[in-house]
Amino acid sequence: MSNHKDLDPKTPTEPSAKKATKHNKPADTQANRRDPRRSLGNVGETLAVQALERAGLTIVDRNWRCATGELDIIAQEVAPDYATGEAMATWLVIVEVRTRRGDRFGTAIQSLTS
Repeated sequence: MSNHKDLDPKTPTEPSAKKATKHNKPADTQANRRDPRRSLGNVGETLAVQALERAGLTIVDRNWRCATGELDIIAQEVAPDYATGEAMATWLVIVEVRTRRGDRFGTAIQSLTS
C-alpha cells in the first residue's frame, strides 16, 4: 500500500513525484486573484495552516484534488494512541476550512453539509 504522502491527486493509487512541504500554498492564478471568494478562502486556509503548525502538526499538502473532490489541508501529527495503548502514533489529519466574512448567512460550521 502506498504512503499517503506519495499519492497523486489525479490517480490516487499512483505514486507522485510531487513532494509536499510545509510551505505549500494555493495556486496564485489570475482567476484566484479576481475571485473574492477564492481570495478569502486562501486567507482562511493560510490562517488554518499557521494555527496547525503552531500546534505542532506538519502540513503534508494543501488543496489535494482527486476525481471525487478536494481536501483543503492534509496534516500529520505524532500523538499518543489511546485506542491501541501504544505510546505514540502518527495521525493523518484532514481539515476542511470554512471562511466567512460574517454570520448573516450562518456561521462557518452551519455552512457544512453531510
